[in-house]
Amino acid sequence: MQGRFTPHLDQSLPEFQLTPPAIRTNVSLLQPDNLTSQARRDSPAVPLCRGLASARDVLTTLFLVVVNQKEIEMNRTLVNCCLAIAILVLPLQVSGLRVFAQRNDKEPSVKELLKLPGKVVSEAKSDRPSGDLKLTGYRVEQLQLPRTVTIEMKGQQVAVDKAWRVTVTGGPFPVRAMPAVIWVDDQIVGIGIENETLSQITAVTFDGSLIREGGVVALSYGEEKDARVRLSQRLQLREGGQQ
Repeated sequence: MQGRFTPHLDQSLPEFQLTPPAIRTNVSLLQPDNLTSQARRDSPAVPLCRGLASARDVLTTLFLVVVNQKEIEMNRTLVNCCLAIAILVLPLQVSGLRVFAQRNDKEPSVKELLKLPGKVVSEAKSDRPSGDLKLTGYRVEQLQLPRTVTIEMKGQQVAVDKAWRVTVTGGPFPVRAMPAVIWVDDQIVGIGIENETLSQITAVTFDGSLIREGGVVALSYGEEKDARVRLSQRLQLREGGQQ
């Protein structure tokens, strides 16, 4: 028999260790506390943190700028509102002052003039009534006004502080549609106001030149001269009564 090589299957094979060797790593070296200052500076996280800090500063600055601009805008708005209010209110105040001045300079009403105390500068009475209106007399009083007023007299603005009240007595006077008018000579003193008993008619004038010595007092209804009823007694002014 020829020789052959016959392997023995039961021959023992060498065993291999498949488990890799454990490699120990010192993880503590990677902790921040164990990093050197140089490593910290060289760490890529440092520029990032610095960049974030810079961005934060920029945002903070922008925020402050925006806030300041808002405050400036609010201040400007407040100033504009104040100016607008002043523009609206100032004319009103000026108008109020003008109205107040006009009220102080306003001519007194007839009611006020009829109630003012007066100084008698001329007066006359008669036992014989005159005309159809049965006039029995007159009374002229000088009034001191409580304030100086500006009136229109003969087409001009005149400041006056006195007035004259002319009263005609007689009657009883009839109430007519035409107003009662008191005259001195050919000049109208004013529209007459009857008293409650219709025994007197009174008119007021600011024109002192109408109250003159020797003037004739008359009464009419309406402004017709021919309808006048004259008093026989002429004006006789007392001392200080003529202007």
